[in-house]
Amino acid sequence: MVSLMAVNNRRAAEGIRARLLQHGIQADLQQEDSAQLVSCSPTALVFIHILVAETDLARAREVLAERLEGA
Repeated sequence: MVSLMAVNNRRAAEGIRARLLQHGIQADLQQEDSAQLVSCSPTALVFIHILVAETDLARAREVLAERLEGA
């Protein structure tokens, strides 16, 4: 699995995941460890990575690009 992108909004991450699933692309969400980030900076943003199989990466990018063009 590779990171397609990272966002700091859980709802946005879930929406992107749902859109990918509609196109038959399996995607998982993985949140960064906030405990490690807080030790670095109390104002650090916690990102949620959207993970896809490396073989689906190009198609996942196409799906997101189509969505951006249609917005």
